[in-house]
Amino acid sequence: MNKALLRKTFSNLFVSILFSSMYFPNIAKAQSQLPSLTVGANVAVSADPICHRMETTLAADPRNAANLLATSSSSSEPACKVVFHSNDGGKSWSKSPLPEGARDFGDPQLTFDENDAGYYASLLTVSGAGGPAIGIFRSADSGLTWREKGIVPFFHQRFWDHEMIAFDRTDGRFRGRMYVFANSWRTLPNSSKTDTTAAVLFSRDGGSTFSKPVFLMPSGNGKANTSNNIVVLRDGTVAVHYSTTEISHDKTFVDGTEYVATSVDGGSTFSKPKKILQYRQQQPDFSQGDPVAMNELTSLPSLATDASSTQFKDRLYLAWGDWRSNRNLIWFSHSSDHGARWTVPAKVAGIERESIQQFQPAVAVNQHGLVLISWYQTDLRSYDVYAAASANGGRSFGPPVRVTSVASTGSPLFGPGAATDIGDYLGIAADANGAFHLTWMDKRNGVSEIYTARVDVAAP
Repeated sequence: MNKALLRKTFSNLFVSILFSSMYFPNIAKAQSQLPSLTVGANVAVSADPICHRMETTLAADPRNAANLLATSSSSSEPACKVVFHSNDGGKSWSKSPLPEGARDFGDPQLTFDENDAGYYASLLTVSGAGGPAIGIFRSADSGLTWREKGIVPFFHQRFWDHEMIAFDRTDGRFRGRMYVFANSWRTLPNSSKTDTTAAVLFSRDGGSTFSKPVFLMPSGNGKANTSNNIVVLRDGTVAVHYSTTEISHDKTFVDGTEYVATSVDGGSTFSKPKKILQYRQQQPDFSQGDPVAMNELTSLPSLATDASSTQFKDRLYLAWGDWRSNRNLIWFSHSSDHGARWTVPAKVAGIERESIQQFQPAVAVNQHGLVLISWYQTDLRSYDVYAAASANGGRSFGPPVRVTSVASTGSPLFGPGAATDIGDYLGIAADANGAFHLTWMDKRNGVSEIYTARVDVAAP
């Protein structure tokens, strides 16, 4: 063999070995730093095709990992007005009827108080009132039975929509206080238009009576104002976030601005709302009868806080759908100072196929500081649920994992060609042992039903 060629061959081999020893361990190390997800079996929670279910929610008992609650909006059939409960961590489910007073409702929400009692809230029709109140119901036996606790009343002929509920489960001076965050709206005089704002109320007696509302923004600003989430930090600080939206000038997009406000006195007063980001979502167009026209791609942002871990104490996590990539994908940001400053927005998961859209994110944090975001993903012919996790406080996320074992066929969205509207949100919660649980509206059998799955996240 030519000596020059031999020297070149050995030289190239040496460089290859050196490169491999330096580079590939770094790749392996980077991959080893990503959390791993294990998705459990998909379990049908509901099985009642007459109910036309939509808009599911979920709650996990903070001290008993076996105890879960789930529900959804549904048709007006009395048999459909139920809360589903599981005492084996979501492997099986039973249903319990709600009291007669809960028969007309929407936007159902579930949570647990500081003593592990379950709470259910929903919009409640009041005869002759012209708009909904909010009904509060309580279960002291892990969801087996429910009774009415109280009603959030009207104020100055303003009605309620899209309520969110939370309890202070800290050891601070506001322990046990219940918070309700909701849209407050009224129909403008001599007009079919509505004026909306967002308001917070609190209860010292578990929902029997409520304070007067604290309005977070002036009403009548000409924009749609939407309450999103309410969370309680470990020092008792209450954080809420809401969106103001308006149609773009060319009527093809919804332009949104996200705000955060906090209270350090148990909800009596709130800070001046802080503008934290702007986003854009596609505006639906039903004018041509397009079977893939949509409104749910204009989904609501989701907020969660780290209420347990030491490393990321009280960190706020926000996920939302955004059109900034010329299609709707899930974006993410976090704050380590009670919402004063936020990280530069980043995509949770890049998707190569341009036909794919992501919407309706939900975010939760377990006691180890692991973050899980779930969302619906669709090619506008079928849809699935996906999830991705972060083990480093939201600085990066591992690759997305499909949660649904079978795709739901048909458009998941409201509009021509859609069988039913899946609603504004899906359910997510972390249980007392750190496992995550998801609920979503599933159409694998042609009817919208509640499905659930357990997702275990292992830190690197």
